[in-house]
Amino acid sequence: MTFFLSLHPNNKLYKTTYMQTTMNNVASDVQAAYPQCINELKSNNRTQAMLWLIIAVVLFIIYNQQPEKDTTLGLVQISLVALCVVLAVYKFFSTSSKLIYSPTGSAVKKQSYSFNISLQADLLHCLKEGNTARIKAFKNDDAGGLLVEFLESEDHLFTAARLFKYEPHGYEDKTGWIIMKS
Repeated sequence: MTFFLSLHPNNKLYKTTYMQTTMNNVASDVQAAYPQCINELKSNNRTQAMLWLIIAVVLFIIYNQQPEKDTTLGLVQISLVALCVVLAVYKFFSTSSKLIYSPTGSAVKKQSYSFNISLQADLLHCLKEGNTARIKAFKNDDAGGLLVEFLESEDHLFTAARLFKYEPHGYEDKTGWIIMKS
């Protein structure tokens, strides 16, 4: 999988955009490769939406009880009402998802590390051995052309990793997901 954006990998905007794009694809990539290990838990935010809507209604009632609505306080209150309504609508139509390690039910967190291109052979060797501690011990280099993504369960019973190499205008997956602990 390659993501194209004409920015250099040292650029924070590039890395942020890249991470957000790949995080959306992580669940489907890992589930396709190892369906018995990872599940994606999607949840609706409708209860949060109702909470924001209730707060907006309460603020609006307080605003209407005031005799002078043209004061600074009144403008702040009506602005908060508008903000709460916007948040309620956003939460109502959005869904959040998180990755779950199926056998234990623990949440799976994603971590990314950048490394210098000169460490590619060492990183590939460590990935094949399943040595996550050694990979994390290498010097992290934000200007590097290599990126290692880890998925690790909170109980540390599951770890998966993959290696990306920066090619002009994007990172290219070099290894695919490698299960290191399961």
